[in-house]
Amino acid sequence: MLNLGPLSDLDRFVLSACTAESTGLADAIDRLVDHVSHQADMIDLVSRLSPKVRDVAAIFAVRSMRYWDRLPAPWHSHLRAARVVETARERAFQNIAGEILHLPVISGSAPIVTGGPAISAGFYPDGWLRHNSRLFFLFRSREDLHAAESALVERGFEVQKTSTSGLAHVLRHPSRMSIALHAERICTRMRRLNYDVLKESAVTITLGGQSVLAAGASNLRAELAYAAATAAFGTVPPQWVLDWSVLKTHLPEVSEAETALFSEERFSLPLLDVARSAEPLLAPKL
Repeated sequence: MLNLGPLSDLDRFVLSACTAESTGLADAIDRLVDHVSHQADMIDLVSRLSPKVRDVAAIFAVRSMRYWDRLPAPWHSHLRAARVVETARERAFQNIAGEILHLPVISGSAPIVTGGPAISAGFYPDGWLRHNSRLFFLFRSREDLHAAESALVERGFEVQKTSTSGLAHVLRHPSRMSIALHAERICTRMRRLNYDVLKESAVTITLGGQSVLAAGASNLRAELAYAAATAAFGTVPPQWVLDWSVLKTHLPEVSEAETALFSEERFSLPLLDVARSAEPLLAPKL
């Protein structure tokens, strides 16, 4: 059973407003305001959030703008500040992505962007500010990965970690942002999530002003399901819930047939079970 770990009631109210459908957003905001109405020390909403929920504060700020007249007036400046900070982070993220994708050895090997950056660039609504702190690239072969790594090291990137299989390397940009390079497949235990399968349904996105392939919605959902199924104690971060809710608007419900595709993996992905466990997180009882 999935859970969000030790979040405060305030955290859960804000997260509920982030994941609410548009028709229920006003009610979600009203429940949040009602929750804090009896608390005198609630001038700064953002500082009261846990760090993991603070990462989605900019999305709450964007979603709640139509209803700011319902929010306590002191919150407005802090929510604007959350948007400014996340906008600056996103600008830096895009600049680093453009620096990487501008290299012919990388763009020429047609890497596929996966993970959070693929979800935000391909499927998040316009104007939402997803907190991206790591880039994920999947290359067709080890040779392409090594060529990309060499080119990045020459430009000051530092190799931080290499997997025992040699199929996954993590580098750091001089700014300390992480870049994960994978070859052949996303992870060794999920052979179906390989380069050729992902390319079949890949979409084209723009990162740092450069066009690049990104994993399609169904494969990104499977990637999220794997992360949830292997999470310690079933605890997923608030960002996972947001990503799952966004992909849910682009995809049909998980079917037995889709689940069966992953049943013969080294790790049998419980896709349907994850989908069912996610529902209470998307519409929590507050």
